[in-house]
Amino acid sequence: LLAIDTTQRGFFPAGGNISFLKAVDSDRTLTVAGGRLSLTAGTGGDVLFSGTVGGINPVQYLQVTSADTVTINRVTARNGGLNGPGGLISLTGNTVTVNGVLNVDAITVAAGPGESGGQVLITGRNVILNNRVSANGGDGVINAFGANFGGGSAGEISIRATDTLSVNPTPDGTIGGSFTALGGNPSGGNAQAGADGIITLQSDRDLYFTVNQEAQRETQYSI
Repeated sequence: LLAIDTTQRGFFPAGGNISFLKAVDSDRTLTVAGGRLSLTAGTGGDVLFSGTVGGINPVQYLQVTSADTVTINRVTARNGGLNGPGGLISLTGNTVTVNGVLNVDAITVAAGPGESGGQVLITGRNVILNNRVSANGGDGVINAFGANFGGGSAGEISIRATDTLSVNPTPDGTIGGSFTALGGNPSGGNAQAGADGIITLQSDRDLYFTVNQEAQRETQYSI
């Protein structure tokens, strides 16, 4: 766990800026859980990720507990391995801007029960989504030589804005602002699919969609 707190545990509530100017990766391999990053920038500090997070080795979770502005690019998170906790991307700030794909993916393991579903949680006064958000809970791409085991729990996406939520086109301009929340999706054997994914979008004032949003597997919408 790497924890950075510029408020000194709340003693200086305004905090300070936290910036990552290059890519950030877990120190674990692609198939082993690890890499937990927790950031607290306070009411006046900004959190900036100029590069990708988890592009080579996915993190288990990325958590921004407080900030004035959060600006983030592509993030890839994975769950805690077989029977482990789900992967988590949690961003909290006055203004949260997502410029790259946020993806919580299931880990690839041998036969065994379904994993906990991943979560993407975003909370802010103004939330701006400029790219895709995906939470692949449950089994995902588990392969067990024809004898997969299902029952994975659901992926969940929860995005809450107290002022304005804006969902904009992706950079390629073709599939903008899309959301995917999947439960278990085993590929064969005696598997059973996991729970359906859940998407919650909430804005206390304005909710803007500049393109159609897409979802799969009986996803629930709450606006």
